[in-house]
Amino acid sequence: MSLTPRQLHRLAATAHRELGESWEEAQALDGLAAARLDDDPAAALRHWTRALRLLDGYDDPRAAAARERVERGLAQAEAPPG
Repeated sequence: MSLTPRQLHRLAATAHRELGESWEEAQALDGLAAARLDDDPAAALRHWTRALRLLDGYDDPRAAAARERVERGLAQAEAPPG
């Protein structure tokens, strides 16, 4: 059985949430949001919003880069189609 990127990221996000691994969950949600952006921007927006909240607890350079990436995704999801 082969998983789509969307399925893989959803499984990863769920597993990391259940394990209390907020950094890894945020990364999985970022991937899931990117996979959903074209067909469901509202879902992408929800995933990126949650990822951004999860990243709040981190202040290292890697987290800053992740926040910037998620914020760019949020801007894309909020932009009108066209």
